[in-house]
Amino acid sequence: MKKFICFLVLIAICFLIFQNNYVPVNNFASGYTGTYYFYTSEDFCSNFTTTINNGNDYIVSCDIDIASFVYQILNYNCIRGESFQFTKFGDRDLETLISKLGIQYFSKNEDEILGYSSLVPYSVKLNNSIFNVQIAETNSKITIGFPMILGSF
Repeated sequence: MKKFICFLVLIAICFLIFQNNYVPVNNFASGYTGTYYFYTSEDFCSNFTTTINNGNDYIVSCDIDIASFVYQILNYNCIRGESFQFTKFGDRDLETLISKLGIQYFSKNEDEILGYSSLVPYSVKLNNSIFNVQIAETNSKITIGFPMILGSF
């Protein structure tokens, strides 16, 4: 009996260790007003989204307010990445996003940040480092891409 209980405890521990802690990245956009983009291989059409063919894949865009709903009806296995863009309200918007995303390390140049967050399920390898968040800041807008911004900013 003790062996069986130890076996169950071991399985539970393994489950907890290997369980991912990802959250739908569209949750990070809540509270902002702007546009949300899904990069997908699915040709998705609806009355509340716009779909653009981007070579072999598609960019599906919608208002941030309905991004969670669109995420639920898209085929998750076809989503390659996501991004959102909003109008900047203050200087602390960028700091708030970095904190909200739990970015563990990042590289910054003039108007772009590449970072890594354990909360984001996508990733790319660049110069022997793994990144899964790209943030671009202009005078009036902030664009965040997971793992990269595939549209323009």
